[in-house]
Amino acid sequence: EMMVSQSSNVKPTSEEAAGMIKMLLSETMDWRALAIRSAACLYRLRGIHNFYQDRDGDDDRPYTISPKDMRVAREALCIHAPLASRLGMHRLKNEIEGAAFSILYPRQHAEVTNMTEQNKPCNNSEE
Repeated sequence: EMMVSQSSNVKPTSEEAAGMIKMLLSETMDWRALAIRSAACLYRLRGIHNFYQDRDGDDDRPYTISPKDMRVAREALCIHAPLASRLGMHRLKNEIEGAAFSILYPRQHAEVTNMTEQNKPCNNSEE
């Protein structure tokens, strides 16, 4: 089981998100460059996910996700997923959201995965 090293507040501040969007838009107005940045973000998320997946079976101790990895996942969820959606790249958006969700919310991700594998309806009574 993974432990998150930061609080449950996983969204960047509006200033951070606005700054990142400004930076992306000032960099280029070419949609291809924005698409490449979103694809690179997914590549980073997959690397982070695989790193923690590989460490999962090493010993019985839970491990902590680094603050840098948490920041990358938050940025992906709040910036790159909506950007990919706006570009019409819905498969990329779905993959970014799934990878970021598994990093930010490992327990909930495991629960959802187990429920979908068992084809059971989701019980929202626990929050």
